[in-house]
Amino acid sequence: MVTLRLSKQNITIETDLLQLAEIWSLELQTISENQEYLLLPDYILRKHGIVCEEIDGFWQFRRGHDATTWEDFLLMHIAHHLAAKHDSLLQYGASMDTVIEPTPVSFNTFEHYANYVTRKEAGIMKEIKVKWLYTHQKRHLR
Repeated sequence: MVTLRLSKQNITIETDLLQLAEIWSLELQTISENQEYLLLPDYILRKHGIVCEEIDGFWQFRRGHDATTWEDFLLMHIAHHLAAKHDSLLQYGASMDTVIEPTPVSFNTFEHYANYVTRKEAGIMKEIKVKWLYTHQKRHLR
């Protein structure tokens, strides 16, 4: 699993999640009474969905290791936009020791996401990787 963690504690994001669910046509499910939510894209675009949960006062976002590229995009879009909105930094990595500034503009659309993921590539390799990202948006192609 990949986890991104907002660096500020005690942020309420339920309203934000509802707004994002409406914008991106996601189903928002409450998993437990412990501030845990599941955002589910359209069935064809999901394998697992995005889990948002509050742990020790911090919001964490994760998706399965074999998620669709659409779920990867949504994870980054949601985390970066919420971090920017709440003036927070993002922490990621196994030990949560890497801290980054949110860059929501890099994840506004799937096209922005594909460009970000392939930013170090050029020419035909970039084209191949971008095509792969678009092809693997859908669950049945993964």
